[in-house]
Amino acid sequence: MGSMIPSRLERLVESHTVLTSPSLCPELLVRHATSLIALWERIDAEVDGGASEPPFWACSWPGSQALARYCLDHSEVARGRRALDLGCG
Repeated sequence: MGSMIPSRLERLVESHTVLTSPSLCPELLVRHATSLIALWERIDAEVDGGASEPPFWACSWPGSQALARYCLDHSEVARGRRALDLGCG
């Protein structure tokens, strides 16, 4: 983020998510949707005009947690790199 002023979407996501630790990676904090449907409806209404996909990114899927756990346990594999969780759900 280039600006310290949160965008409308950032404020929307923050208002419908909570910081929590995934069960497989308790040392991490991630934002989880308090309700995927409520978040989806708000994004549709306020941002996308009814064209958004379900916010499946707003929960920690088991595959995502397994990837994170592997990277944490095998830091030599991930050190200095970025990981993209694409379709781990």
